[in-house]
Amino acid sequence: MPAYRWATLGCGVIGNELAQAMQALGGNLYSVGNRTHEKALSFAEKYGIAKVYDKPEDIFSDPDVDIVYILTPHNTHIRYLLPALAAGKHVLCEKSITLNSLELDQARRCADEHGVVLAEAMTLYHMPIYKQLAELIRSGALGPLRFIQMNFGSYKEYDMNNRFFNRSLAGGALLDIGVYALSFVRYFMSCQPDQIASQVRLAPTGVDEQAGILLQNREGEMATLSLSLHAKQPKRGMAAFDKGYIEIYDYPRADTATITYTADGHQDVLQAGSQSKALQYEIRDMEDAVAHGGQGMCQAYTKDVMDLMTAIRQQWGLTYPEEEGERNELFIGRYLVDPHGGRPGLLHAARFRHARSRPDAGQECRQYRHEEFHELFPRDPGLLDRRLQPALWPRHRRIHRHARFLRPAYGPHGRDALSGFGLFALPDRSLCRDGGHRVRRYG
Repeated sequence: MPAYRWATLGCGVIGNELAQAMQALGGNLYSVGNRTHEKALSFAEKYGIAKVYDKPEDIFSDPDVDIVYILTPHNTHIRYLLPALAAGKHVLCEKSITLNSLELDQARRCADEHGVVLAEAMTLYHMPIYKQLAELIRSGALGPLRFIQMNFGSYKEYDMNNRFFNRSLAGGALLDIGVYALSFVRYFMSCQPDQIASQVRLAPTGVDEQAGILLQNREGEMATLSLSLHAKQPKRGMAAFDKGYIEIYDYPRADTATITYTADGHQDVLQAGSQSKALQYEIRDMEDAVAHGGQGMCQAYTKDVMDLMTAIRQQWGLTYPEEEGERNELFIGRYLVDPHGGRPGLLHAARFRHARSRPDAGQECRQYRHEEFHELFPRDPGLLDRRLQPALWPRHRRIHRHARFLRPAYGPHGRDALSGFGLFALPDRSLCRDGGHRVRRYG
């Protein structure tokens, strides 16, 4: 029987599985909150849950709640994570746990400050078959890891309004299904990949419909991932070691793995646990973590996977509306300030902020390239420094590619201008037309 009082924030498909898992373990959810109150009432009636909140935020002020399971769309997670953690609640959050690494770092700091457990509900970390395989690998029976191959393809109705393709709901293959594949990779790799190559096909809404990803870490272990929301593939994971390879189908909630040994080709089929009990395993591991100081929920892997997804989206130039406010309009670039009072010129690429995010973005980019940049930066294209680096701007690679030809604006004294690097916020479209007075430098 569960030892803690759980509340669910959200009552969709996973919410129903959670309630059923609680009852299978001999308990029940203590309470439910949902953005649509009527759905919460219906859910509570269905599962005999005693307490329903008028609004989701009321969960966090309830002193009787120990653990909150957050089940809302991933672009809303951070808005619930922070108040829940600040209120002293332990949180198990659906994947992807946040939109990006910055949000996750913020949530992790909040959890540390308040002495609570924050974990992602990544089922494969808790399935018994993976724990058995980890023991086998540690024993050395398979030798060192060489290569991992991952597939995950769904065939979703090509409706740009549904959550899978909806940019306003943080749709796309990477955050929805790629998080499983990357979690598998990180579970088996000995350390975090530090080299990433990728290709992406975008849906008309600008989210990633299909992607191919290649990873390598400092140990030389490699992985390839094929993801799609519009081409069915098996949920297959294969990890090849020196002495054999592991093959797992339906790997997010697997209960069976086949090992083929290199020397003679014989196979061992391992079975442990049950797919139908996936949520029960998560509940037990989360409660153990709460009881024993937070260990056992693979939080370090969660952080590594989020860092990978953030870096991959940086390569693609893919952002979501929540990431495009002023906080994320920071980047490191070359700026020029004329010491004799001429207006400052900035090799800004903020105009490409929406590139690839809307069907008309390409036309917008062409317009800015020809009308604004050529007007503002009329000479010396060689001054664009190729050391343009990512700060909080997720589109830096695409910016660099488009902005390479741009020319810095000089004041009346030409090369007397001072140059350097700094952080800038570009809050609106009037940035350079009004002499740059809206530019704010940070650091």
